[in-house]
Amino acid sequence: MRYLRRLACCFLWATLLPLMAQGAVIHRDTTVVVSTPSVRMVHGGTANLSIQMENNDETEYNGYQFDIQLPQGVAIAKNDSDFIYSLSKRYDEKAKVRIQDYEDGCYRFMVISLSDSIITGTDGELISLVLQTDSTLETGTYQGTVFNFKLSSRIGVTFMGNDAAFDILIQDQETFLMGDVNHDGIVDISDVMMTVNYSVGKKLLDFYIEEAETNDDGEIDIVDVMNILNIVVRKY
Repeated sequence: MRYLRRLACCFLWATLLPLMAQGAVIHRDTTVVVSTPSVRMVHGGTANLSIQMENNDETEYNGYQFDIQLPQGVAIAKNDSDFIYSLSKRYDEKAKVRIQDYEDGCYRFMVISLSDSIITGTDGELISLVLQTDSTLETGTYQGTVFNFKLSSRIGVTFMGNDAAFDILIQDQETFLMGDVNHDGIVDISDVMMTVNYSVGKKLLDFYIEEAETNDDGEIDIVDVMNILNIVVRKY
């Protein structure tokens, strides 16, 4: 039985991955909008990069792939030999993720459902990646890109999404301001409200996850909202 399951899994990947990579029928869907908020990181530190998608609610998507190019000195973090990422609640827990590292700062992600479930919702995060910086990377702003974004539908049609560039701001530890999620130099009620909106799945382009991640649990939730609110209250 175990042998048959492995054989079925191998057949599934051998069949689906070439279709996702090549796409026998490819359409550019202008209703699919891919976006990634900017990321602020300290030397030698880590931060979460959120890959988000806005789409219509008519097409049933059950798989996707994308490539991501990171600047030199920035990489996707690993836990031993495994890349660190988390799928959002828009996809079920039985989804299979395959990651190819091309060793030049470029990675390919392929995600399919093993239970034929679809991506739910019309807006919000698909997957969150943990980035890690080299401690020798100079302070400054670097750029990464998500490109070759493809969605596979249940009827076998591949849809192309847009490319999405994002900034990676590398800074010294002493300039880091916890709670300043919009990078305006202060922590106030606007940071609280932006964190609330992000925690319920709203797409925010000028939202810096590292400043919102107040307890290092890998999630932006009500705990982070309350911690940032406490920062605002203590300031006054």
